[in-house]
Amino acid sequence: MTPLQIMKIRSAQSHRWMTSAAELEKAEAAFKQSLPPHIRASLKHKRILLFKEMLEAAHYPDKAVADDMANGFNLVGHLELPAGWAPDFRPASISAADLAALSRDGNQQIIRDVASSSSFTEELWQKSMEEVAKGWSEGPFSFDELPEGAIISKRFAIQQGQKVRPIDDLSQSFLNAAFGSEGKIQLHDTETIAAALLLFMRRHKSGLLGKTIDLKSAYRQLPLSSEALEMSFIAVKDPKTGEVQCFRLLCLPFGAVAAVHAFIRVSLALCHLGQTFWLLPWSAFYDDFTLLSTKALSSSSEKSAAFLLDLLGFDFDRDGDKAQPFGSIFRALGVEFNLQDREGRSFEVANTKERTEGAYTMEEIRTFWPFLTKDAQKYIACFETLAQLALAMTAKSHHGHTRLSLCLPTESDNTPTEGGVNKLFTTAWPLSEFLSLIASWSSANGVTIQVSHVAGAHNEWADDLSRGRLQAFAHRSRDRFRVSLEMLASASAKASWSSKDPAEVSPIPETPRTAMPQVQAFAYSEAKRGSRIRGDFLLAQKGDTAYGLFGYFDDLGKL
Repeated sequence: MTPLQIMKIRSAQSHRWMTSAAELEKAEAAFKQSLPPHIRASLKHKRILLFKEMLEAAHYPDKAVADDMANGFNLVGHLELPAGWAPDFRPASISAADLAALSRDGNQQIIRDVASSSSFTEELWQKSMEEVAKGWSEGPFSFDELPEGAIISKRFAIQQGQKVRPIDDLSQSFLNAAFGSEGKIQLHDTETIAAALLLFMRRHKSGLLGKTIDLKSAYRQLPLSSEALEMSFIAVKDPKTGEVQCFRLLCLPFGAVAAVHAFIRVSLALCHLGQTFWLLPWSAFYDDFTLLSTKALSSSSEKSAAFLLDLLGFDFDRDGDKAQPFGSIFRALGVEFNLQDREGRSFEVANTKERTEGAYTMEEIRTFWPFLTKDAQKYIACFETLAQLALAMTAKSHHGHTRLSLCLPTESDNTPTEGGVNKLFTTAWPLSEFLSLIASWSSANGVTIQVSHVAGAHNEWADDLSRGRLQAFAHRSRDRFRVSLEMLASASAKASWSSKDPAEVSPIPETPRTAMPQVQAFAYSEAKRGSRIRGDFLLAQKGDTAYGLFGYFDDLGKL
């Protein structure tokens, strides 16, 4: 098919669906009047009836996503298998009755936790008030003003570069534990993009370009159901008075397992429509759409993608760093794709500079643990103990919600870590501070760790991973996760961790790293379904700078 033929098809499809939108205009207005006020406000610019008609015409399996969007999405309960999804049964850990009972004491504990917190107080309050102004939430309310049976979650913040991002902890409030699902989330990751590029290169030897389209405030574009409003309160401290106030979220919270399922269903549906009607070679990863094109069709591709999103009412970034034009070098999902091979036979994939330079100075580390006053090398046992916690968190997320406790056999080549984690006791300080993190998290999540000693000379798996020798393991980026230092430092007695939460875990590409002097912890688990998780937690030190405070964790059962 020639570029001209493709442009004619895209033009015809745009005209077709603009005509349908005009024909449905009155019906859309009448339909929205029947919706609850908060859903009507959230979907004010979206064409739900047109969305349904397009899904039908495209023969998209999960047609129910349009109706679910109009009804608002639930935070708890059981999500049946969406049509077209692979099965992956993950039952809720607790019932609705259990949730109600736990929330009586849980609300008070969350209020106390927020009242005692001093981290990012100004930023969290400001962002919460901005959400009210944008119609994404209501409030503030005092605790006494909340309806009977209300469930409160804690809002905390993580710093991502220069940006402070609010996260709503629906794990501590047990809302995530009360959600179950049957469908397996399958995203279009870096491997999907790479496969598409290879296919393009077989047909087009040169002139291949790429770009990303980022949905703006993506989760806030989709409403909660009316039933979810009684459990969508978040607690934030007023920095002026020191009192804890509550806000009721009206849109998907960033930190809810149910919200991840809801949003991905919508983004995959949008991706399918673009592929089917406008012949867009794009992929969807949460709120990021990666669009590929030849040079001849780049303008047509960009305009067609924008037309589809505008037509259905989805807001996206149109300028700034997240709205870069088509290029032979482009970024997607935290990696950089370089398509500048002159012969058009290959391309390069590498971590972005921001990701490869993800370093923590000791000063930054001390923002989490101020008592670490010496050189990083002095705290090997502390950091290797963090590796055990990271592995336990990964294992918990991998095995999903379960009513059974999990005993995790691991290995370490550090003797103080081995003895301390096994006994959850030490007379050595500050190792005791890190053991307390494991003790509280393990108690709340039903995960115990049994560490066996492995001699450093035989710790080959960890050595291979930490030195970038990945060829022997055939690692796949979709099976590897980055565990941030922030998440380890904020592990609390009631915090649960889920790999389906993009704020807490994200796939990273399998690119080699420069070898440096490193402190390593290696661990693996043998657990249900016969799977194993292998991990390598690194602290590479150079001068007074510690590099790579994160871990690689791989599910060997899939290799």
